Order: sequence, then structure tokens, then C-alpha cells
Amino acid sequence: MKISIRSCEPTELPFIIESIDREFILSKDRKISLRCRFPNVISQQNINQIQVAVLDGFICGVVAVKLFDYCTPKCIWRGAMIGMVWVTPQYRGMGVGKELISAVDAYLHENECDFGVLWTGNPVFYEKYGWFIRDKSLYAEINSICTSYKTEEVICRSLDLIEVTHLEKIRSLIEPLRVERRLLDYQVKPIPVADVNCFLPLTNEGDGYALVGGMDKCGFFYEMVASPNLWDMIWGAITAHYEKLIINGREGDPFSKWLSDKKQVIWQRQQMTMWYRISPRANALPHESWHIPYFDRI
Repeated sequence: MKISIRSCEPTELPFIIESIDREFILSKDRKISLRCRFPNVISQQNINQIQVAVLDGFICGVVAVKLFDYCTPKCIWRGAMIGMVWVTPQYRGMGVGKELISAVDAYLHENECDFGVLWTGNPVFYEKYGWFIRDKSLYAEINSICTSYKTEEVICRSLDLIEVTHLEKIRSLIEPLRVERRLLDYQVKPIPVADVNCFLPLTNEGDGYALVGGMDKCGFFYEMVASPNLWDMIWGAITAHYEKLIINGREGDPFSKWLSDKKQVIWQRQQMTMWYRISPRANALPHESWHIPYFDRI
């Protein structure tokens, strides 16, 4: 059995989308195709970053790669996110996944990446190939508790209607460690939400915003990028907008600590982020302090 790994061809993309949608969307009673959820990954313009496994002329596996820059105060690191790993059911257990991960390793070296990052509930598989867990992610759930939100203080708009260059300017001033986002990166709709809202304060006390995904009356909080004097105002708007909130946080993040200190949340630690060192300088990567926000993941 000879498995070959290569980039997806344009005519194969519809089959790939149908296959991964069946695995990650339809089988879990979700809606919205991955192509619409992640236009920055699943598209003709990024087709070289979609690797397929082929056996006897049949596509039996796929993995998607998203190349990105991670900004720090001293330098910019070249990273690669790995996701949407899928193997045809009848070929599982035959080494297809191993071949895909080995091919990704070569692909990342060819593209001169410094590190790789992925998220999984099955770390043992990836640990065999040099990946390791370092995760600062926090998670919490709450029911809406705000009753005094003033509607005129904060506006809520679909992210599709926001001038995202303004958001990126705010991030560059407030977030010293961040994934650099392009215009297309703001068009994602992370699973399982149907849309993403941006909460913007109407005040002269500084700039800031928050991103929250929505599914029915449940909100999925992604990030607060604002000065501390705006937190209470923006958070009040968010909790008034949804009946339930799924909250993503980070260890060491001042806003996450603020939520905990106000007894708004009880955080649970996550252990799903895995890293992979690629370039020689990656040995100095401070993975203990790094974090990829949920909104940026694939």
C-alpha cells in the first residue's frame, strides 16, 4: 500500500468540502459549511495549504494548514495552524494519519515556519511526532446576570458590518502578543456559531471592543480588547444580549482575572493546545506565555 501526499487540486475541492462537512458539521447536527466558516482556509486561493492523502487514485484523507504571523514586542514569528484532519472511515488505522502529519512536517519546513500549533482531544497521537501540550486556555459557562445595561452606551453590530482595520489598530496598541489578522480572518464563524457580533462602546474614554459569537440565544465570548475602564460597560452589554454565555479566557489575562475577581465565572483549565518546534530559533519560544485566541483557531 503506497499512500501519496500532495496539495489539493482545484477540481477536488468540492469533494474535500463535502467530506469534511460530513465529518465535522453534518454528523454533529451543525449548520454552515466549513467553507463559509473558514474562508481564510478552505478556498481556491488557499488550495496549496490543503494537503490530501491519495491511495489508488482515491482521496482518503485531508489536513488543512493556515500560515500566520505571531507578533511579539521584539520580533514576528512565522507559525502554522493545523486543523480539519480527516481520514475516510474505511482507511482509518492504516497509517493515513501518520503520513499526513509527516507531510505537514515537511510542508512547514519548506515554508520556513518557526512553529506549529493545533488543538485536539487526542494528544497521544501527536505526541509521537514531537508535538507537546502547553495550554493557557480557560473556559466557563454562565447565565445572563445583567439587569442594568444602558443600551445607549454600547452598540452591537454584526462583525460583517464593522471596519476591521479599526479593530486591528486597537489590537496592535493593546495586545503585545497577538496573531496578525487579515481582512479575511475577520470573516470566520467558529463552530458552532451562526454569526459573530462586535460590541463597541460609545464613549470618549478610550477605544475598545469585544467579539462574541452567537447561536440562538447563546453567546460565545472570544475576546475583550479594551482598556480596563471600559470592561464593565462592554461586559454589561454582552451579558444583557444573551441568555447564556460560553466564555473563553486565558491564564494571566487581566480581563479573565477581572471576571474571576468579580465572581462572574468559575474557570476551568483546558488541555487541548499542542505546539511543535520547527526552526532552530524555536527552541527559545516562550510557549508557557503564548496563547492563540479561540477566534483565530481552525
